[in-house]
Amino acid sequence: EAGGWGSIREATEAIGLALALAPLEPLQTPWGLFDSQGRRLKDVAELRRAPVAFFQEIGVWTWPAVREGFEQRVEGVGGSTAVLRTLSLRPKVFEVRDFLSKGETEEVMRLGEQQGLHASKGMMQSKDRDRGTAHSQFRTSKQAWLSNSLSPVVKELDGRVAELTRVPASHNEPVQ
Repeated sequence: EAGGWGSIREATEAIGLALALAPLEPLQTPWGLFDSQGRRLKDVAELRRAPVAFFQEIGVWTWPAVREGFEQRVEGVGGSTAVLRTLSLRPKVFEVRDFLSKGETEEVMRLGEQQGLHASKGMMQSKDRDRGTAHSQFRTSKQAWLSNSLSPVVKELDGRVAELTRVPASHNEPVQ
């Protein structure tokens, strides 16, 4: 019962027990409770105030796909609200609207070209190899890795990605 939880840790442990989850491994990320905007609940009072809470067995937030076409407003992204639209459930694919401005898009493209675009190399499937598909026909994308020090725009986007994913920017790869 919620009244018996003295801490959010006790709450997550009680939920894990009620769900008959295996005990956490020594280095496993602890289970987590999150509000509908993906913010980790820090105490039982926050849990009680939340109209809905999500229990994440993996201990980190992931946006729920819900169904194809579902739209989720994500608050606090670049001081505004972004919209996630589910394009696919498996694999989980989202379209992110209201995330980049036209000027930011142009700046990232300019920086990428300035850094030198490199062809990506994908892993060709056996059936493609057997058909004699040329690698140039298989995957033709080009990319550049952009560090935060290249431009204030790249640094801003890195922070915005962290706000969208609810994962600290220190865990981000360089912008591609």
